[in-house]
Amino acid sequence: MAGSACLIGAKTREEVVEKLKNDVYVKEGVWNLDEVKIIPFKSALRKAL
Repeated sequence: MAGSACLIGAKTREEVVEKLKNDVYVKEGVWNLDEVKIIPFKSALRKAL
């Protein structure tokens, strides 16, 4: 696999990092938290799932 993406709802970068620290992929070493790129994203249209 060349990469992956994850959408996380948070108000600050610090909240994103804290949520990622608890993610199973980070805990098991699949994702390296030191190499994660956090890119702000705002949805223009949102529908309930």
